[in-house]
Amino acid sequence: MRTVFEYDFLARPTVCSGLKALETIPGELRARGVHHPVILSHESRGARIERLLAGACSDPALEIGPVCRLADEPGRGELEELLTLMKESGSDSIIALGSGTIQSVAKLLNIMYSCGLTLKEIGALPCDAYVTMPYIAVLDEYIDGWEATDRLLIDEFRFHDTSLYPDCIVIDDRVLSRADRKALASAAVITLAQSCEAYRKQVMNPITLGLTKSVYHFLSDHAGMDTPASRIALVDAAVTAQIVHSNFPPGPVMILAEMCRISRFSTGAQAASALLPYFLHQLDFSKGSAYDRLLGEMEIISGPRPWKRADEMIIDLLGRYEPYFHCGRTRSIIASMVRQSYRLMSHEDNSEVLTLIRDLVTHSSSETIMGGEL
Repeated sequence: MRTVFEYDFLARPTVCSGLKALETIPGELRARGVHHPVILSHESRGARIERLLAGACSDPALEIGPVCRLADEPGRGELEELLTLMKESGSDSIIALGSGTIQSVAKLLNIMYSCGLTLKEIGALPCDAYVTMPYIAVLDEYIDGWEATDRLLIDEFRFHDTSLYPDCIVIDDRVLSRADRKALASAAVITLAQSCEAYRKQVMNPITLGLTKSVYHFLSDHAGMDTPASRIALVDAAVTAQIVHSNFPPGPVMILAEMCRISRFSTGAQAASALLPYFLHQLDFSKGSAYDRLLGEMEIISGPRPWKRADEMIIDLLGRYEPYFHCGRTRSIIASMVRQSYRLMSHEDNSEVLTLIRDLVTHSSSETIMGGEL
């Protein structure tokens, strides 16, 4: 007989969200016995957050810096220079300011620094061979879906290990309120896709269920998009969805969306928005199911009319965000790809293609697909 205790769940990061959240950073550093963090910041939008951080971390016992500003897509040479600078300055921790690639850079630098390895050497590193430095992530709205996870992806560097979680995630209203609606919509769609994948039958457990409901409530608070409170709610939703998403293998939507992003066919959000409707059949919308019970709780975001089915709710939420990042062409091409995929699956002589596509479409339990760990 199965019991409620037959599952595990890890939520490693401490999350500090709301007013004066930045002021918690000195205490988080002291609690971990460090005092000299290197600061990683976006070259294009980091100066303001750096000033806010300096004001919040005025503790004389802390030696903040050096401050390193990174390009949106840093090259190998820039990463090696950062690693050298960290070694020369004797950094004992990392504070990464902003969302997106910079958080994956922080995770990668943490591995390299902690193990004393170069980029050439790191590819063969076993996942259990390192103990990383304390790492604090200060997030804004430019979410890419990887920030609060135990995963990183930069070019060919792909790692998945619980030590990659940030030790602390900081969400402060003063850091937000700069992203445009395109960035906000992209973050919301990625969060929605990750939360939907958390409702797959084979990965659901009581904690997954409870936290994913919180994601939808956060998204409902974000409906207005323009207030500081709604932006805080969006990043709260993203962090919650990512922590849940880290506890099981990614589903087909996020796998294919990441493949589209890596190939530069589309952004991850555009691909997720186009793919999600095709994979809603994986979710259980039957009477009394988790999604059916969720629908009753979500009347707050039903708008002018209540939904009759939870899948209608998801499609409607997607429709709210899609106009901000124009994915019409992407949607039509991906729709054609999905139709062709199902057509190929019906041919018995395409056994290898059949196996690959079935893995991509159903992806029930394996963490390895197309030859790489996800």
